[in-house]
Amino acid sequence: MVSASAVQGVLLRRRTTASAATRLLTAPVVRRVVAGTWSIYWNGLTDGARPRPSAWAARTVETVASHLAG
Repeated sequence: MVSASAVQGVLLRRRTTASAATRLLTAPVVRRVVAGTWSIYWNGLTDGARPRPSAWAARTVETVASHLAG
């Protein structure tokens, strides 16, 4: 997963960005909205995921992140 490694590389170079992203993703309101999508994307399960909104969003995130990664 090139896109996940690119995201991880950015987070490792910028500790304050990593902290802010983690706090944002784990905030109670945001967590309920993005938990399914984030877990499917970050664990590389987009190919085998059942068709549902969180899987579609994870595939979109993966596509966008891979384009940004180059």
